[in-house]
Amino acid sequence: MNASTKKKQQPTTYYLVTGVDGIIPCSAAAGFPTDIAAALGTTIVHPNPGRRWFDDTAFSYFRMVSAPGEVLADAPDLTAWRLWEVQPLGTTGNWATVGGRDDRWRLYAHQLHVVREADAHLALGPRGRQVLDLLQDQLPDLARRWAADHQADPARADDAHRTWRLCTFVEPAAARGDDAHSNAASHARSTRRSAALLVAEHLAIRTACAATQEEFGRRAAHYAAMRAQALAAAVLMEDRLSDYVLNSLRGLYLEHLTPASA
Repeated sequence: MNASTKKKQQPTTYYLVTGVDGIIPCSAAAGFPTDIAAALGTTIVHPNPGRRWFDDTAFSYFRMVSAPGEVLADAPDLTAWRLWEVQPLGTTGNWATVGGRDDRWRLYAHQLHVVREADAHLALGPRGRQVLDLLQDQLPDLARRWAADHQADPARADDAHRTWRLCTFVEPAAARGDDAHSNAASHARSTRRSAALLVAEHLAIRTACAATQEEFGRRAAHYAAMRAQALAAAVLMEDRLSDYVLNSLRGLYLEHLTPASA
C-alpha cells in the first residue's frame, strides 16, 4: 500500500466550538443545553433532532467543520471559546448542493463522539496564535497610540484615513485600503478562514474601543478601531497576502501622514 492510499484512508478530523462553559451556544438558546465538555471521550445523541438537514429549530443537529478556520461561523458572537475535535456517527449530510453553496467542509449529524479538546487558537486559522497575541498583548497599547494621533489632529487623521481607503496610487508600496480588505476577504474564503477573519476583526474593534473610548472619545476610538480591524486582517492572513496588501493593512500610509503621538 503506497503513501497516497494510506492518506486517503485516514479519517477526516472535524471540529465543533462551544463557549468556555463547554456548552454549544445554540443548544442553550433552544432549551436543550448540550455540554460537550462533560461528554469528553463519549458518544452523545442529539437531544431534539430535526429533519435531515433543515433547521426546524435553532438546534436541529450537531454542526461541525473539517476547516477549523470556519468553525466560529456557528458561534460568531463568542469572545472566548473552546474547540473540540469530534467524530460524526450515523447518517451525516450538509447543504453543499443547496443553492450552489460550497459547504463541503461542513457536516451535520445527530450523533457524534467527542474525541478531545483542541487548541482554541486553531479556530482563528493557522496563524491563530499570532492573532491572539495581537489581540491580548499588543493591540491595547497600539490603539491608545492611534487614538492619541487622532486626538492631536482629528481633521488630518480623518482625511488620511479617507485617502487610504479610497485613493489609488497615494502610496506606491501599498494598496488602497478598501482593495486590501477585499483581497484579504477573498483569500480568507479560498483558504477556509472567512469566519476566523470576521471574528478576529470584530474582536480587534472591541479591544480598540475598550482601550480608547473612555479616555479619547468616540471619534478617536473609531479611528483606532478601524486601524485595529485592518491590522488584525494583516496578522491573520500574513502567510497568504503580498507585501503590497500587507503594507496597506498595517497602515504604512497612515503612519506617514498622521501625527506621531510620541
